[in-house]
Amino acid sequence: MNKSFLWQLYITGHTLLFGIPFLFFPNTVLPWLGYEPTSEPWIRLAGILFIVIGSTAYTVYRHRIKEMLLPGINLRILVVALLVMLGVKSGSLFLYILAGIIFTGVVGSAVCYYTETTDIEYT
Repeated sequence: MNKSFLWQLYITGHTLLFGIPFLFFPNTVLPWLGYEPTSEPWIRLAGILFIVIGSTAYTVYRHRIKEMLLPGINLRILVVALLVMLGVKSGSLFLYILAGIIFTGVVGSAVCYYTETTDIEYT
């Protein structure tokens, strides 16, 4: 399960990369992403959610919680689907990029999880 747990570090990295700026200085990064600065709480809430997901992924990695790997993969599939749907509605390139980053983690996690939990050996 080592590779499956290493993917949790990838998830931790990209969620913190987005979460910290969204929480602490959202109006600095929003224009880079094609959005107007805002004082509404949604962007800071998104930052908090990213940080919580990153913290959870790091805890799964650190404590080797095998039972959390598959639910995490399933939840991230839902997040990717929602981001793509929002990207289609808004036309935001950033949402597609974010969906791609998360989808990379989903594919990597799923492949490692599948190969490490089956008896099939690939040479």
